[in-house]
Amino acid sequence: MGILQNTTPANLRIDYGTAYNYIGPEAPKKTFWQKLGTGLAKFMSFAGPIGAAVTAVALPGIGLPIAAGLYGLTRFSNDKLYQSQIKDNIEMSSQPQPTSVQFPGLFDTNPLSAGQQATEFMAPSSYDAQIGDVIIQRDSAHQEAVTNF
Repeated sequence: MGILQNTTPANLRIDYGTAYNYIGPEAPKKTFWQKLGTGLAKFMSFAGPIGAAVTAVALPGIGLPIAAGLYGLTRFSNDKLYQSQIKDNIEMSSQPQPTSVQFPGLFDTNPLSAGQQATEFMAPSSYDAQIGDVIIQRDSAHQEAVTNF
């Protein structure tokens, strides 16, 4: 958010589909060991029940205690993964929340006229008449859409 702080509206472009990625709280940075632990917990959460079922059937006699151990390890990894996610969510919620961001809609009106609004668009002076016609047509189409809504 610090990069966008001094950006004028003329230079700001936001993809509406991924706007939350820009304005939402950032996930806390994890160390290598935290990433490794989270990855192992995710792997065990997925592969543990499969391994327990296969081991119980494939190894008669000793397979059942091994399957019980894998099941317990799966439960332990699920609990640790849940605790890690809760901890990350608490850290993210303690960050300062962004102010509400509103995107212009159909009924929003701009107090500035088209000529007063700052933009990065530059055109040769020979095109001024055509650009003015486009702006007028756009404004009239906007007014017509509002009245016919």
